[in-house]
Amino acid sequence: MKFRFTFLLLSLSFLAFGQNNSFSDLFQSVNSICWETEAEIIKAQATGTLSEKQSDSLINRWELFCGTTEASIRSRLLHDLKYQGKLDTLIPLEYWRVYFKNLEGDSYLSSELQKHLEWSKGEAWQLLYSREWPKYERKVLEILAAEDMQEVYDQMMKKESYEDPEFEKLSQLVKDEAQPEDISFGLAYNYFYLNQDLKENLGAMHGASLFMDYQTEKFGFSLQTGFAASEQKAYLRFVEDGNQTVSDLEILFHIEAYLQYAVLNSRRSRLRFGAGFGFNSFSTDLSNYDEELDQENPIGIGSFYPSVGLDYSNRLHGTRRIGLAAQYHLTDYNGNDELRSALAGHMLAASLYFSF
Repeated sequence: MKFRFTFLLLSLSFLAFGQNNSFSDLFQSVNSICWETEAEIIKAQATGTLSEKQSDSLINRWELFCGTTEASIRSRLLHDLKYQGKLDTLIPLEYWRVYFKNLEGDSYLSSELQKHLEWSKGEAWQLLYSREWPKYERKVLEILAAEDMQEVYDQMMKKESYEDPEFEKLSQLVKDEAQPEDISFGLAYNYFYLNQDLKENLGAMHGASLFMDYQTEKFGFSLQTGFAASEQKAYLRFVEDGNQTVSDLEILFHIEAYLQYAVLNSRRSRLRFGAGFGFNSFSTDLSNYDEELDQENPIGIGSFYPSVGLDYSNRLHGTRRIGLAAQYHLTDYNGNDELRSALAGHMLAASLYFSF
């Protein structure tokens, strides 16, 4: 009896397992239905031959299986603009925030959705120049047609948008997304004009530097570091192991930190006053031998100095700027115990820079 009962249970188990295997082929997961529908609709939209009713039906089907997504909303916006010529409501800022992340590649997009993003840019560009648009609809198309956030920033910084209260919140969102926390980096060419003994010995100096800049509406902080080489070699007397020797000054290393105040901060131009401190050091071909470390330590001469200056820049594209800066450095090398030559003077550093 026990054997028959056990055999019956095993038979039912095998039958149930076989049925499950056959039924599993009849059902698809929600995700797989969404992905297949999404790919099919994106491919159909890209053909460019859809009527108003067909396009509307496809978007409805997309949202039925996948829910409302950024891509389906973008399709709906283009559909309404193409066939109705207007938008019934303002687009929430939260939608733009998601769209900007997709535009900049900060969110993962499948290959199909990436194709759809590129397709929508082309559609928006064609619609933008197909007719005259109301102010708000035109701005939406300009944003959707932009290649990246730098181009979106340019669109929002146009005079008519920058001064329009209707776009104030959107402009601020674009600014925050294009340049988070107002931090920028840059490259600069530096020319050092010298006076007194510095000019007599070195002539002038040319160099390059890197900088990091943080700027709020009025106040900022800048950190810069770089190298420079003189136009002529300076052979100066040094004390090495109690004896005087002659060596030339070589590369100048410098680092400066500034606090800045924006005297002018307009749509395109910015003028700032800055004050701070810095340190620079000339390298030489001399060195001291350290017995404990068993190595040669190079001899250099340096100076800590206060500095003041002005900085003017103009916005080129997006948040990218080109500018001119001038800082006056109050340097003094005569307090260096190893130097036995006069090396007094001040530096005026003029910089041409590009920030991004």
